[in-house]
Amino acid sequence: YLADSTVIFRAKNEAAWAGVMNVLGVAWKYEALEPELSRALRYMPDFWLTEQLTWIEIKSDRPKPGEISVARELLAADGHPVYVVSGWPWRKSYEVWIFSAAGEARVVRNDWCDLALCQLFDCQFSKLYAAFEVVKQRGIR
Repeated sequence: YLADSTVIFRAKNEAAWAGVMNVLGVAWKYEALEPELSRALRYMPDFWLTEQLTWIEIKSDRPKPGEISVARELLAADGHPVYVVSGWPWRKSYEVWIFSAAGEARVVRNDWCDLALCQLFDCQFSKLYAAFEVVKQRGIR
């Protein structure tokens, strides 16, 4: 699936979230974890945000307990925050799990999910919603 002319994504919702980040001007790399650490954890998070120094894992559905454990292991091994986002941006129906040195949070209310991503992407709500609309119009769904 394409959201970027140089990257082929494994899942449509990964392409959709990449499209949102592109519209917002958020710099990212796809599947950028060091191979040694990836093999040790048996895990490859979807995105590395190069300016925020944060990992993002995209899921279609709520993550399973094992997927949550791996996010915790990545935080412990790497030290950088890990966001697990389940759902689709254009539906404005998604959940966010945040793992950081400050603790863990699961965010399920739409307005709080939007706030969590606005803080991460350093954008206003209106820009986030506009990015969602662009992704929807481009048919990345």
